[in-house]
Amino acid sequence: MLATLFLSCIHAAGGNTLTVTSYADNLGNPFTLRTAISKSKDGDTIVFSDALNGFTITLLNGELLITNSLTIIGSADASLPIVGGSVTNSLNKRVFHVTSPAMGTRTVQISGLQLQGSVAGANGTNGNPGSPGGSAGGEPANGGGGAIYCDVNTLLVVSNCYFRGCHAVGGNGGNAYGGNCVPASQGGLGGSACGGAIFSLGDCFLFDSTFYTNTAVGGNGGTGAQGGNGGGAGSGSGGALCIGYHAGNDLKIVNCTFYSNVADGGNGGAGGAGYYCITEALPAKGGVGGKGGDAQGGAIYIDQIDIPATGSIHSTILMNYCSPGTGGTGGAGVFGGNSGANGPAGSASGCGMYLAALPIPVSNTLFAENHGLPNNVLASGPDVFGPVQSQGYNLVGAADNMSGPWINSDLLGTVNNPLKARLGAFQNNGGDMPTIAPQEGSPAIDAGRQGGFPFDQTGQMRPVPVAGIVNGGDGSDIGAFEVQCSTATPLLVITVTGQTLTISWPAPSFCYVLQQSPDLLNWVNSVFPMNMSGAQNQVILNPAPAGPIFFRLIHL
Repeated sequence: MLATLFLSCIHAAGGNTLTVTSYADNLGNPFTLRTAISKSKDGDTIVFSDALNGFTITLLNGELLITNSLTIIGSADASLPIVGGSVTNSLNKRVFHVTSPAMGTRTVQISGLQLQGSVAGANGTNGNPGSPGGSAGGEPANGGGGAIYCDVNTLLVVSNCYFRGCHAVGGNGGNAYGGNCVPASQGGLGGSACGGAIFSLGDCFLFDSTFYTNTAVGGNGGTGAQGGNGGGAGSGSGGALCIGYHAGNDLKIVNCTFYSNVADGGNGGAGGAGYYCITEALPAKGGVGGKGGDAQGGAIYIDQIDIPATGSIHSTILMNYCSPGTGGTGGAGVFGGNSGANGPAGSASGCGMYLAALPIPVSNTLFAENHGLPNNVLASGPDVFGPVQSQGYNLVGAADNMSGPWINSDLLGTVNNPLKARLGAFQNNGGDMPTIAPQEGSPAIDAGRQGGFPFDQTGQMRPVPVAGIVNGGDGSDIGAFEVQCSTATPLLVITVTGQTLTISWPAPSFCYVLQQSPDLLNWVNSVFPMNMSGAQNQVILNPAPAGPIFFRLIHL
């Protein structure tokens, strides 16, 4: 809601409105998005005709270059997809590229769109007899940002957008050339990639948006030859979002959901078999395998932003992954020589959020079940890695000494004893895109503060205390979704079977609390443990308590 107000205020400052009525992609058609962007002036707004509902805009001519301050407003329900593509450059299928202005700041506001795009680095070239070493694989264009790349001195404001299946991929290193009596040569390095969906070198403000199955993938190292070492792999960082450092950057992440994004390090190249020269036939050791690529920030990688910054507020960062690359195998020895050592695997860290330098403010944000892949890979700071400036009311499922400092109002689990967030499925819970709602009994419920944001990602009001204010907050939920009161009045059922008393009522029944009384006059919240069985809350007492006892459900 704040993002919508912010967009409206700037839009009201002036400029023309250009309407896109065609889903085609060419400059010759005056009604396409590409034509509208090319004709726009500073302060203009681009909107889309209702006739495009149900269609997808697929780009065929490369990324859309934005060279003015511009507002792009998609459908009200964020149902209009734009998919990057190019018939001439298969490596760059990005959607938007925001360029630097000659002076000042270029402001680009994007709302109500589903975005899917990719960028990839070129593979390195293989060695040849004249130059036997493999060359390095390239980084994707501008380092990453499959959907959006923003250069320095820009302000990107995204609201109510859905980023799904975006990729930034580093190129593979070239293989070394091997032949009789050719000198030892190294495999090329793999290229690194950062920001599967967004890469920004400017200010980046994200509101009410969802990031799902985006990836940043490092390139594999090339194979060595003639006893040469394998190439080291590229790193994958920021499966969904990468914030590169440029002086003065600010970052806001408000009411956003990050789910199932992946940072994936490339695999190290194999070492070459030992030096082979038939006229010499001497024992020769195999080359060392290349190092696997690191995986940092399964959802978010932040190189550095300046203080003060707004940071992350009321966001949910759940089940994102970092998958480090394996080390390359050592090359075999020849003529009795030893095999080369295997290369070391890459490291995994900050599978939810990775902070490389200065701390950022974090409040009312939920980090849970972010971890390394495969599951036996131990990640440093699995949910959060790096320094934070906690503003309180965060939930960190698995905190270790690689993040913090956290404060008393933060709810923390440990790596050995994670705090279970008890969240529901990634699905439509109201609003325009999938979100993740806390389930009954979640520690996130009523444990936060509004923090100046009175609406959740779906537009529902917060706070709505549904179980009773806890943790010193105001009854808001931690994360992007605010649980609302159940609309139906639950029915309390009490049964006695032998010595067993069973009290049951529908689950969930938000805003209803079980109370007990010895005399129907003095009521207190029930002290008996509750469990869930299917779609029922239950309190089971065996044996049943002696003396009179009464139960009721009361609405908070």
